[in-house]
Amino acid sequence: MRSGTRWGAAFFASVASCLVLLSAQTQKPPVFRATTNIIQTDVTVLDRAGRPVKGLTIDDFELIEDGDPVEILGFAEVNIPDAADAPAWTRDTRPDVRSALTGRVMVFLLDDAQEPYLMKPGAEYVHPNERIAAVKRIADQFINRMGPEDMAAVICVYDKRCDQEFTNDRERIRAAVGHFMPKSTQYGASPYKVSANMAESIAKLLSGQSSRRRSIVYVSRRLPMRPLVWPPPQAEMKMDDIQALATFEAAMKSGITVYGFNPSSMLSLKDAPPDDPDAPESERVVRFSASARSLAAETGGFNVTRPDQFEEGVLQFYRETGSYYLLGYEPPDRKVDWNMVKGLREIEVRVKRPDLTVKSRRGYIPMPPPKAPKNPPAASTSAMSGVLPRTDLPLRISIAPFAVPGQPEASVAVTVGISQPDVTASTRDYIDVQVRAFTQSGKEQAAVRSRVDARFAASRTGMSLTEVVSELRLKPGVYAIRASAYSERMAESGSVYADIEVPDLTRAPLALSGVVLMSFPKPESITPTPLAVALPAVPTTERDFPKGAIARAHLRVYQGGQAPLAPVKVRSTILDEQSKNVLDRTEDVEAAKFDANRSADVRVDIPVAQLSFGLHRLRIEVFAGAAITHRDVTFRVR
Repeated sequence: MRSGTRWGAAFFASVASCLVLLSAQTQKPPVFRATTNIIQTDVTVLDRAGRPVKGLTIDDFELIEDGDPVEILGFAEVNIPDAADAPAWTRDTRPDVRSALTGRVMVFLLDDAQEPYLMKPGAEYVHPNERIAAVKRIADQFINRMGPEDMAAVICVYDKRCDQEFTNDRERIRAAVGHFMPKSTQYGASPYKVSANMAESIAKLLSGQSSRRRSIVYVSRRLPMRPLVWPPPQAEMKMDDIQALATFEAAMKSGITVYGFNPSSMLSLKDAPPDDPDAPESERVVRFSASARSLAAETGGFNVTRPDQFEEGVLQFYRETGSYYLLGYEPPDRKVDWNMVKGLREIEVRVKRPDLTVKSRRGYIPMPPPKAPKNPPAASTSAMSGVLPRTDLPLRISIAPFAVPGQPEASVAVTVGISQPDVTASTRDYIDVQVRAFTQSGKEQAAVRSRVDARFAASRTGMSLTEVVSELRLKPGVYAIRASAYSERMAESGSVYADIEVPDLTRAPLALSGVVLMSFPKPESITPTPLAVALPAVPTTERDFPKGAIARAHLRVYQGGQAPLAPVKVRSTILDEQSKNVLDRTEDVEAAKFDANRSADVRVDIPVAQLSFGLHRLRIEVFAGAAITHRDVTFRVR
């Protein structure tokens, strides 16, 4: 058995320690910034049917801290589109551009620690396969309803094989859940303490204010319970209570929200038919709550313990994590007396409208400012060292691998888009950009760092986009890419994370490079050093096009190995928000068009002016005999 989160011992720690050593489209939720100490809390408002209420304003809210009203200084409404409302094709399409500002952030915490007596046939014995089936069924319905911008991590309380770092790849998440296996704790070890200890570690990793609600889907037969009194009246303190209190302190410091699902009371789910994400929502009213003093109740979440409420509970989770309000205020300057949860400041949020229910965390524990290290890392290094990306400077990223003739490694073009407010007069900015690639075990494989000189012309369009194109050389495999940037003009840093699978472009019978999208008008683009391979176009991370824009997608087709070159067929299709096929174009690429490196360029013009407003998917499929492969691009027309 190992205590604490294994992210700290595997991927996350490897990335963070490496960085320290090396340093010696949718709605964008805002992040409150101020020179004063601003506390940020997220709040869900429900109507009588338990549905989130949208469209409230700052004047509708009152906020009380420790019994005293405080002025709300910052306010924002966050609405994340529900995957059930999105086009059906979004469920099998991964966005080719990633952002750190959109989507949900969730951790599936699977409690596999069991009392030894529960693992032996007896009165309370349940066969492990039944527990496994119920847990997988619970996780499956959550995974099936994930949106394309949602990201999730998986960790089991006891077994490291479940560990999956944050990703939006649903198959990797599902594979991690597939390793769940109930295990008996070592003699004398309390499963409750082991589980609560892991919850505490995850809360610490997710600490820090963020515009994205950070949720834990806690699949356990027993969530940590805050002690009723402290110190306990017994002469001997129970270790379970001590650990539970530590878990609550970590939760109040981090601002997470916990949703509990009890697999023991939902064993019948193992036989339930697969869920249908497109099925209409239930009209019944289910008011979800949580046991008093439970980790879910204290953080503003709820518990689900009945099979007949399970499906509605999953839907309610997505409602509450996809529609909420951010409130920011400056806390009163007061001395905090010692209490059960040391340093806790209790908060209450009220809405000045009848028949509405407000859900928020119990309170928060002020955190002292971190001590400045003697040799602090660069701001761009610090920005990518957290388990979650930093959003102070908005970034997005696109990644496109290309074959390098005669080399086993691919040239991976990484385009980092940096958004900044427009300027009223011409100015310049020095931006420190880093891009690093890690294996799934956290070992760094490639890194590049550039200091670029960006120039801005006066503009009043709202935001300016600067794009920096860097190169990583990577062998075929799966990698976690982390990119960061620090703007001297803004004095802000940000980061963005993405997964990439680099295919074997030189040996596979048929393979595609990544897609490079270019557009006019085009953003400011900077390539600090020449890439090993000439790209077919200047790439952009822009995927939001006005009707008058010109957009083209470029990629390369490769025929690896030694077999004679063959003609290939390229089919380009575009689906709109109603899943209607609005473009279906096929072209033949003759064998003679492949060059000496066994590659051929393909260009697809996107008829932006002819498309309806809204979300679209471009799919480029390539056929050669029985072989088929494809690349997707999602974009929006406005």
